[in-house]
Amino acid sequence: MMMNYTSCILFIALNFLYVVNINRLLLLVDGSHPSYRHTSILVLTGTLIVASGLSGYFRFTDDMPTAASLSILFTYILIFTIIFLMHNNKCGALYVTSVFMCLDSIVQSMCGIFIEFFWISDMIGIITKAASLLINLIFFLVSGSLIKKTETVLPFTARLIPKKVHALVLSMLMLLGEMCGCIQSKFANEALQNNIILVSTLIIIPLLFMMIVYLINNCISRQYYELMSDIMEENVNEQVSYYKKMATMSNELRKFRHDYKNHLTCINMLIDSGKYTKASQYIQDVTNQEIISSKTYSSGNYIADSILDRKNENAQANNAEIVFNGAIDNSVPLAKLSTILFNALDNAVEACGRIDSAEKLIIDVKCAVNRNLQIISIANPMPEKSRFDKTSKSDKKNHGFGLINIRKAVTDLNGQMKIDAENGTFALTVEFPLTPSSEPVM
Repeated sequence: MMMNYTSCILFIALNFLYVVNINRLLLLVDGSHPSYRHTSILVLTGTLIVASGLSGYFRFTDDMPTAASLSILFTYILIFTIIFLMHNNKCGALYVTSVFMCLDSIVQSMCGIFIEFFWISDMIGIITKAASLLINLIFFLVSGSLIKKTETVLPFTARLIPKKVHALVLSMLMLLGEMCGCIQSKFANEALQNNIILVSTLIIIPLLFMMIVYLINNCISRQYYELMSDIMEENVNEQVSYYKKMATMSNELRKFRHDYKNHLTCINMLIDSGKYTKASQYIQDVTNQEIISSKTYSSGNYIADSILDRKNENAQANNAEIVFNGAIDNSVPLAKLSTILFNALDNAVEACGRIDSAEKLIIDVKCAVNRNLQIISIANPMPEKSRFDKTSKSDKKNHGFGLINIRKAVTDLNGQMKIDAENGTFALTVEFPLTPSSEPVM
């Protein structure tokens, strides 16, 4: 009889903690505050306490197993009803409640299975409930500290998870709960018990496979968009550097225009005095200013110009030079154009850096717009015994995606990509139709 009363108190405390913890979980993941204004909620809460006490009392009454099962089922229905009435987001409330209850059921079953390995007793049921109560108390304390924090990423993170993933997670938890419950329970009909476990397993395996496929696909997408984000960030930095350089050149041009009359006067005086050598040296000094000697590109697309200009600086450091001819239409989407040029030119500069040559190497970039078709061709010397499909860089995790990224960008533009590696020259040619794009070119 003492066990019945102990179980009664345990069930009341546990079911009350269920309601409190589920409300706290909803507040954390959805920002949903519970409402206690409905009189029906108070009535239902009182009914839940009574039903919980009866469930605990009947749980260890051998001659009333049906009453115990019905009372437990009734308490679960009351918990769902109370949470449903407390929150405006009904679907979210039911989902979180289902996940929470499934997790608790799995924890209880796992505790029971683990204990049965070492000890067979009628006390296992009350011990699993006590373990669940302890875990719920820990969650109560932890969630309280999390709620006090002014900022939490949980609501934002929960909204990022697709609905189909939520559905898969809930289905998996329900099946796992059912299977663990069957393993722990003692069925009179062992064949029925084994069939339930078998069916649950056969359903769980495809769901697991679907979740694995989704996870792999998500990881691939994340890797790709991280690389694209790095490219876009590099593009912004390149443009800032390019504009600073253009501002410096513009200032030099203004200074040159301001002083050019004085320069001409000095040159004329040197010529009149017969000092032709000094006049020639003076002209050379004037024309050697940065505004005259700076290498700039004019492709018709200022984004491409900034990329070419910066990559040429990298090429110069690797005993190479980018020679450009042609035009790039200004309507080409920024992200796609940056992906193509950044990756292709980086690969070309890297290849030139691995060639030991006394003469300066040429990276030949030819572009043309032909009948609404943009063509970009980049050719560079290729080191001997090299493979263009493998990266030579030490950081193989973050490199080696160049051609893959280029191909994806060209495919997204409904274009084609061609690679030729013959006679010591690597040539990459891409072509794609020019269509109006909603993407800003900045």
